[in-house]
Amino acid sequence: MTGTDLALDAAADAFVDARAHRPKWPGIAPALRPRTIDEGYRLQERIHERLESRGVKRIGYKVAATTKPGQQPFGLDEPAYAGLFETSRWNSMDDILTASLAAPMLECEIALILGKELDGSSGEIGADQAADSIGACHIACELVDNRYGDPSAVGTPSLIADDWFNVCFVLGATSPNWRAHDLKNLNGTIEVDGIVATGHSSNVPDAITSLRWLVGKLAQFGRKLYPGEVLMTGSVVPPTKFAPPVKSISLSLDGFAPLQTTRKAS
Repeated sequence: MTGTDLALDAAADAFVDARAHRPKWPGIAPALRPRTIDEGYRLQERIHERLESRGVKRIGYKVAATTKPGQQPFGLDEPAYAGLFETSRWNSMDDILTASLAAPMLECEIALILGKELDGSSGEIGADQAADSIGACHIACELVDNRYGDPSAVGTPSLIADDWFNVCFVLGATSPNWRAHDLKNLNGTIEVDGIVATGHSSNVPDAITSLRWLVGKLAQFGRKLYPGEVLMTGSVVPPTKFAPPVKSISLSLDGFAPLQTTRKAS
C-alpha cells in the first residue's frame, strides 16, 4: 500500500466517522481534507468503498450545481456529482417531517432509472443514446442540509467528498409517457405549508443534458453507469429553504402525479 493510499484511507475514515454526527458537522482536520476538485472526487470514491464495506451500498448519483449561479459560490465552472445510497432512499415524504436537520432545503427533480449501461470512456455520448438508456423517469424530491455552517470554510473539494449536502431522496410516480413530454418545458412547484415556490425546466439543464454530463465526468475517473442506477438530475425549482417543523410538503411537475406528504406532522 502506497503513502497516497494510506492518506486516502485516513481521510475516508475521518469523513465516514463525521457522517455519524449528522446533522452536526464535527469538522475534519485540514491535513485530511482534499485540496483540489479531482482530489475531492477520488476521496469521494474511497469513501463510497468504505461505506460499502460497512454495508452501505451506493445505488446512483446526483448532479448538483447545474446552473452558473449555483456554481459561482463554490468556484465551479461545471456541475458537481455525488453518491446516492440505499440508506438515503427514503420510502415516503412523511419521513421528512420528522427528520433531524440543521439548515434544510427541498429540491424538485426528475429522477432517471438507468435501463442500459452507459460508458463515456470512448467519447461523448449523444442525446439519443442517453435517452435510449433510460428505463424509467420519476418525479423526485431531494432533501439537502447545510450542516457545515459556512460551506466556503469547509471547501468545495470536501463538499464533493462528503456527497454535496445530500440527506435523502424520495421517488414519486413514474411517467410512462415521459418520452412524449418536452423535458425542457416543464413547470415545477414546491409547496411547504401553503407557501409555493415555482420553477421551469428551461432555466436549468434538462435531465438528458445532466445525464450526458455525468457520463462524461465519470469517465474521467474510470467509472460508468450501470442498469438500475438512480440519477437525480438537478432541481427544476430553485432549492427551497424551510424551517422545521412543517406540516405538509407537496412537489409537482408537469406530466407527473404530485409527490407529497400524506399525514400531518405531530
